[in-house]
Amino acid sequence: MRKSKAASKEKELLSLDIGTYSLKIVIGKIDKDMIMLDKAFTVPIPSDLYQDGQIINIQKLKDVIEGTLEANKIRTKSVVCTLESSTIITREIVLPMVKPQELKEMVRYEIQQYLPIELEQYVIQYKLLEEFKEGDTKHANIWVAALPKTIVESYLSLLESLNLKPVALDIHSNTVAKIIDSNCQINKAAAISDKTVALIDLGHHHMNVTILDNGSFKFNRLLNMGGKDIETNLSNFLDFSVEQAKIKKLEASDISEIEGDYSEESRTLNIIKSSIDTWIDEIERVFKYHTTRSTGNKIDEIYLFGGSANQTGIEKYMEESVNIPTYKIKTISNVNTSGIKGNIDLTGYINALGAMIRR
Repeated sequence: MRKSKAASKEKELLSLDIGTYSLKIVIGKIDKDMIMLDKAFTVPIPSDLYQDGQIINIQKLKDVIEGTLEANKIRTKSVVCTLESSTIITREIVLPMVKPQELKEMVRYEIQQYLPIELEQYVIQYKLLEEFKEGDTKHANIWVAALPKTIVESYLSLLESLNLKPVALDIHSNTVAKIIDSNCQINKAAAISDKTVALIDLGHHHMNVTILDNGSFKFNRLLNMGGKDIETNLSNFLDFSVEQAKIKKLEASDISEIEGDYSEESRTLNIIKSSIDTWIDEIERVFKYHTTRSTGNKIDEIYLFGGSANQTGIEKYMEESVNIPTYKIKTISNVNTSGIKGNIDLTGYINALGAMIRR
């Protein structure tokens, strides 16, 4: 998304990541290449306020956010938002390398030619992935995202009702690629500058798989599956209510351990594993697409984040299934959490943090 003067260095920012059941709020500043985190918290919200990127009830959501900001004495007015939606259309296109203004017009023309959308109903954003030569002609590999204007307008209406100053509206696949760059160290390990990594956002309704090669964005896929699948399957097969299924999912023991009995706990774990096996099948299809695009493409490591990354044992279970080292994101070298009292689990805040970076 476009850079704004309001997002200048050391300007305190409020970052909002709204989901179906919860709202992630982050407060901090950008100091050079470091995010200085001041506050971060999660607020539960009713499930009828927000669905698949669209704000359904602006007034009720406004009341939740306003009450939360007041209760936590947050006065910051400059705000960035990040979201994900199955209605967002993303494509990778190749164009001749031209001046930035000409490139903008070419992108819009290409989108109009090859996507079945009415352009005036979408906000088009793009970023240059790489430049390359084909013969004597320079080309640009461009990643394009088309976001429905109805979603953008609902966010602008919400922020206006809160008297907040919008700086940017971003999407998850872009925010995660900004916070995890080539110099970034995840979990205090070596930088990812010489690796190809898969960053997997395990959300409630969707999973977002983003591939970075040497710290540079390659592509991403949004999969229509997530934590809701576990809850649905537990509810269907063990006759739990949806609320009981949520509790059972959270309370489940290590899914990487072998259970041989027929207790309720064992049956619960088997259903959770079966749900995750379905995820893994789809993730492996995404990996296969990447590795077959070009000779030498591979996946060196997998990093998990998002709410369902907290399922006990999921890193080990996935690693054993795909035979690729798999980790849950716990720390990121360019996020300074010293301003936070006590320990903070960054797993659920990756997208909100990435949205603060304007490039």
